[in-house]
Amino acid sequence: MAKFKINMTIEAKDEAQATEIANGFQSALNKVDGNTLAKMLQKLAKNPQWISLAKKFC
Repeated sequence: MAKFKINMTIEAKDEAQATEIANGFQSALNKVDGNTLAKMLQKLAKNPQWISLAKKFC
């Protein structure tokens, strides 16, 4: 499988939050394959309210 480097810009309130977001993405990538992550992100984009729901459990 080919590897591609993906760059994203995500606004964060400070460096600690930016690091936490980056580590979260990297952790997810280590646990699932690219196809699974892409499908999850597509579903999340269609249902952004899931983020609010997930925050209740964090």
